[in-house]
Amino acid sequence: MKKIFILLFTLLLSVPMFAQQQYVIQFGPGAAQNAGGVVYPTLNPTVQYYIEVLEGSNVQFSIVPGPGYQIDKLFVDDVITTPSYFGTYTFTNILINHSIYATFKPITHIITATTNGNGMITPSGAVSVNESANQTFQTTPDAGYHLEGIYVDGVYDAAATLAGLYTFTNVTANHTIHAAFTVDTYIITATAGAYGTINPEGVITVDYGSGKTFNFTPVEGYKVDKVFINTIENPAAAQIGTYTFTDIDQDNTIHVTFTKQMLKITASSGPNGTVQPQGIDYVEYGVHSKIYVFNPAPGYHIKEVLADNVNNPLAIQNGEHRFLNVTTDHTLLVFFAKNNYTINAMTTADGTINPAGLTTVPAGTNKTFFFEPYAGYKLTQVIINGINHPEAVAAGFYTFNNVYDDYNITAKFEQATYTVTLPTDAGIVAAAVGGSNLPVAYDGSYSFVVDLLAGYTQSKLTVSANGIVINPVAGVYTINNITIDQVVTVTGIEKNVYKISAKSNPGGMILPAGVFNVAHGESKTFEMVPDKDYVVKSVVVNGANEGALNSYTFHNVTADGVVEVFFKYSPLNLDDPNAPAIQIFSNKNIVTISGENLVVGKQVEIMDMYGRVVWQGQTTGAKTEITLNVATGIYGVRVATEDGFTVTKVSITK
Repeated sequence: MKKIFILLFTLLLSVPMFAQQQYVIQFGPGAAQNAGGVVYPTLNPTVQYYIEVLEGSNVQFSIVPGPGYQIDKLFVDDVITTPSYFGTYTFTNILINHSIYATFKPITHIITATTNGNGMITPSGAVSVNESANQTFQTTPDAGYHLEGIYVDGVYDAAATLAGLYTFTNVTANHTIHAAFTVDTYIITATAGAYGTINPEGVITVDYGSGKTFNFTPVEGYKVDKVFINTIENPAAAQIGTYTFTDIDQDNTIHVTFTKQMLKITASSGPNGTVQPQGIDYVEYGVHSKIYVFNPAPGYHIKEVLADNVNNPLAIQNGEHRFLNVTTDHTLLVFFAKNNYTINAMTTADGTINPAGLTTVPAGTNKTFFFEPYAGYKLTQVIINGINHPEAVAAGFYTFNNVYDDYNITAKFEQATYTVTLPTDAGIVAAAVGGSNLPVAYDGSYSFVVDLLAGYTQSKLTVSANGIVINPVAGVYTINNITIDQVVTVTGIEKNVYKISAKSNPGGMILPAGVFNVAHGESKTFEMVPDKDYVVKSVVVNGANEGALNSYTFHNVTADGVVEVFFKYSPLNLDDPNAPAIQIFSNKNIVTISGENLVVGKQVEIMDMYGRVVWQGQTTGAKTEITLNVATGIYGVRVATEDGFTVTKVSITK
């Protein structure tokens, strides 16, 4: 044991005390490490998994992608690191263990697949393809469309277009592929038989899903006979003369035939005669019709021939009709009428009809009947076949025009009565007297009086009936021998007029002043206007003192009158609480209205000595100035107040 220990100690002493340290660099392999490429020491590419290097040395590694791959990420000591431009990484001054590995990703290219619409390419858009891989594109047109061409990198590829698909093989670059689609087209073969055309005609190319209209036009004298759509007859198209293909998705044919036009003539008649031939007959286009003969029954004649609803006098005269060069359907309708008709004319008593009794009237002629009431009677009704005709009553006669029927006519009369309309003018009352009543019988009389109401007088009373003056007898007016309605008028009636005298005494004035005519029942107002430092003392009306009034009105005047105003001196003390709240004064032609409590909108009137208003308006505030353009003189200013109004006299000068 002691010998072994000494041997080991001797061996240890033989080892140098400062030998260089070695380190390990790991470079694979792991499951995801280096897939798609390799990582190896550049100077020793055959070494696998790891190498041992001396402390402080430098070692370069190469990172090499495999075919179709490129470096994705480089991990050095598990930290992502950027390799050099040449795909290498160098460890320098190595003092620790290291690791290095890389991940690789396939190299990809973009193939851009597009269409012009109306179809699809699969896959489409920006398609990613790995390096050296293959990629197939399939085209599918929409319904009604087909592939017009496949363009690879802008170049038309006939084989791909024929196959409807294209495969890029061993892709090493970006590419484009474009599929162009175009609409399917079909043909419509349009043909027409003789004696007409179809438009359009021939072989017509149409797009899928579209429509196309064809019109048929026969030559003159022909019509559309039959229309065949894809060899199947279509009566509706033949009837309306046109056909439209809609939502076309196949080839089609259309064929139209024409035939000679046959036109219909319908002949008929009313009672009491015949037309021969009668009923429905057909005539070729452009050919004359048969001759139609009219045969009235005994005692009758042809009244009317309606050819296509238009009366034909020549056919009536000839007793026959023929349609020439027929180009359309026709109708013929014949009416017959008696040769003579009877009108039975009658009246009630008290009047005549002329002619009276039974009157024979030739067919188609006119006949007039006149009505005449006896004296004192009037025509009230004209009854024709049970119907009253007021227009015949007003006219006094009636005419049967173009007689083609029997008639009864009756004239009715009754005793005539009349009205008398009395006047209702103001100031009079007119009333019937002596038992006169309305209505008044023919040739009767009507008496009345005309009385004046109070306040009215007659200057020259004239009473007229229908414009004829009537003279009274003992105050009674009588209209005799009345044979028409009467309207009474009265003229010469006037209202009584009274005189009102207005005067003032010193210290003020009255407005208006003077003598005035006032009609009966009317009113007249006067304003009392004191001078400065004067007030109204009294107002005397018809000798009676009415007190200290600012104004006085004669109401419902029925007599002459006198109003007189007296004033008394009473200097104004502005400090007096009873002093007027409104002061009114003038300077030349300017009127001033002022007051501490005067507000906007108070009514103002300025009158001359005759009471005529020369200015009116409203106050504009606590002080209102009014410029007048009037003659020099005395004027009254009237201002509305809370208690009524105040009137002040002012002198206006130029």
